[in-house]
Amino acid sequence: MKISKIKNIYILTKKKFFKIYEFNNKEIIFIDSLNRLENKSINSENILISCNTNIIVPTKTFDNFKLALNIHPGSYNFPGRDPHHWACYSKSKIFGSTAHFMQKEVDSGEIIDFELIKINNKLSAIEYKNIGVITSKILIRRLVNSILKGFIKVKKRKWEGRVTKRVDLIKLCNFKNLDEKEIKRREHSFVGFEQFYQY
Repeated sequence: MKISKIKNIYILTKKKFFKIYEFNNKEIIFIDSLNRLENKSINSENILISCNTNIIVPTKTFDNFKLALNIHPGSYNFPGRDPHHWACYSKSKIFGSTAHFMQKEVDSGEIIDFELIKINNKLSAIEYKNIGVITSKILIRRLVNSILKGFIKVKKRKWEGRVTKRVDLIKLCNFKNLDEKEIKRREHSFVGFEQFYQY
């Protein structure tokens, strides 16, 4: 896919990631909120990349850009919220990040690229999350460098599984009538959600 006439690339991410994803290029502008994005001068020569954030960009906002892309900090088999917790619960042997075109529905747009790491050991949810950060850094660098060269190579890959929401995770924090093994599995996978645990 060829890309021409780029003015700026806006990267929407958490402020703590600004230095991690840093680029030495004046065309690349980091922002950490939708308000800051909507106050910018938007034109059809700008590109938006949302990366490793839980902000859902409204269609009316991303439609103003030449391209609107998202880097999901989870592999393509864990679309939606909290992918690191679901990977932990599933004892996934691969995990990483997925770049895709933005669509109205979360994590539903065509997949552009992905970066995966093979996992040999039992990991915590936080360790899966750290893999998401590491792979999102690799992926955003590859994606931005490709855009600056004037093209995007789209990989042929489909999303797998259903898009999860926070409420789906909270439902699994009900441990009533579960055996001890399953309770331990969920306690290990959903660390940070102890306030929702029901025994």
